[in-house]
Amino acid sequence: MERIFIETYGCTLNQADSDVMESILTEKGYVVERGKTNYKNIGKYDHIIINTCTVKKPTEQKIIDRLEHLTQIKDKLIVTGCLASASPDIIKKAVPHAKILNTKEIVNIYNILNPTSITANSSEKPSLLKPAGLVISRVPISEGCLSNCSFCETKFARGPLKSFDTNVILKAIELSVKSGSKEIELTSQDVGAYGADRKTNIAELVSQASELPGEFIMRIGMLNPEHLHKYLDELILAYKSPKLFKFIHLPIQSGSDSVLKSMKRKYTVDEVREYFKELRKKIKGISITTDIIVGYPSESKNEFIETKALLLELKPTITNISKFWQRAHAPASRLKQLSQNEIKERSTLLSRTVRAMQTKEYSKLIGEEEEVLITENNNGFFSGRDIFYRPIAVTGKELKLGERVNVKIYGNSYACLLSKPYPKDTL
Repeated sequence: MERIFIETYGCTLNQADSDVMESILTEKGYVVERGKTNYKNIGKYDHIIINTCTVKKPTEQKIIDRLEHLTQIKDKLIVTGCLASASPDIIKKAVPHAKILNTKEIVNIYNILNPTSITANSSEKPSLLKPAGLVISRVPISEGCLSNCSFCETKFARGPLKSFDTNVILKAIELSVKSGSKEIELTSQDVGAYGADRKTNIAELVSQASELPGEFIMRIGMLNPEHLHKYLDELILAYKSPKLFKFIHLPIQSGSDSVLKSMKRKYTVDEVREYFKELRKKIKGISITTDIIVGYPSESKNEFIETKALLLELKPTITNISKFWQRAHAPASRLKQLSQNEIKERSTLLSRTVRAMQTKEYSKLIGEEEEVLITENNNGFFSGRDIFYRPIAVTGKELKLGERVNVKIYGNSYACLLSKPYPKDTL
């Protein structure tokens, strides 16, 4: 019985791609393990699959360093994911003997391992998922996107939008729930674009999914603000379902209209303000996460200040800050770049501002009672999410993954809330 190890870098969509490969191979009789391999244990696997990411330069370098440590396994190594799709030459230079697959080829992973098999797999990825009963199930709803952001090369890796069939997605959710999953993560390069090539949208999809039987709750992945105006009212209505986390991830990227224009982001700062206002007005308590890129080539000091001011005004629940990194296939990489010292200084300043803001906002929840779905156990330290998808650590009791616990908040950091079961052990 052959053993396969899959090591994954990057976003939830990449994780979902690894889930698809694991499902295909497990069904064919392979023993599949996930995580990060120990160099001393490499020999026990018949093949090692590295699923890569291309968003940031440091991640790319981390992957290359990893691959260079795996050169001795030669034809046992398979490299896929966005870096392999966008820059196969980089992979080939690091590991000349490795097999390289683009992100669309993973559905044929069995054929890659068995060249004598001549049956190509044309199935959509969600239909290939074989839920393993994990508390969280990641369901891909599309790949590729409609945008052409100047800082990103993920579209170069994954191509134009391809939305998966609604019925196939619903079936994958249904199977996941039947297998025991309690949280369903609907993932994509941009869930906001879902359905534009099928005359539907993400609001219609989650509305239909909310009608499925079983005890589960869905999380919508990253949604580009440029699409929100097309179905905002419809989406707000969908959020009334108890089967949807009251959470949305809207990556603003900058608080400057001129920077947004250079980034080729198709919305304005005022439109973002209006989205925040409408969502908070009509979905009580909604958590809004955003992303910011610091040090975009055309970002002046005043434009950086505009971004900081916008964050202080809007107070997103979580703000993910990334430094701008040159990517080979991204147009912004050909612009005159800011110095690394300037980018680092801005990143540090904005990170301090955001952490202080998040700490203050989370501290207002001390004393509140929340219901938490337990989704993680890190060596006896349990954590999960409330209905607003806020990360909550739960101490003082042995818990089970998938359990719902009533807790009382007693503390916080900038990144999460701290709690204890209270007053009932479980609901």
